[in-house]
Amino acid sequence: MAQITVADSGENQIVIAAGANHELSPSDVDAAADAIHAADVLIFQFETPIETTLHTLKLKGKGNGVSIVNAAPAIENPDPQLMKLCDVFCVNETEAGMIVRDNVQTVECAGRAVGKLLDMGCNKVILTLGHQGAVFATQEDRTPIHVYSPKMKAVDTTVSC
Repeated sequence: MAQITVADSGENQIVIAAGANHELSPSDVDAAADAIHAADVLIFQFETPIETTLHTLKLKGKGNGVSIVNAAPAIENPDPQLMKLCDVFCVNETEAGMIVRDNVQTVECAGRAVGKLLDMGCNKVILTLGHQGAVFATQEDRTPIHVYSPKMKAVDTTVSC
């Protein structure tokens, strides 16, 4: 369950009561092994136990679709295996700052943070910067690429189902 508030600027703040997310176990993953192997894309976040995410990434293996780990909610010291086993590690400026222990508020700072995340073993990194866009780099091409965001007035950055 999540309570989402939206500021006048359109930015959101999300407060999560984890509930059932914490109950997801490696045995649940094993029971879904066929679906995991068949998946084109697997997306993870830090609301489920890290042990379960690691188990899933190991089960998935390389070459079986794309795995994306979104490092939300932010934690200071994520297991380095998470970064090495996933195909794409996605963070925002707050999450990146906690992980690399640096202030990430500008595109230049984001480029340095992406480099540090690659040094920590990430294969590909996307660092989102809200209205400033995002910065992307890979192990194969470590040159940070800044993807601009067109200026818009955000009304609500949340999505309803």
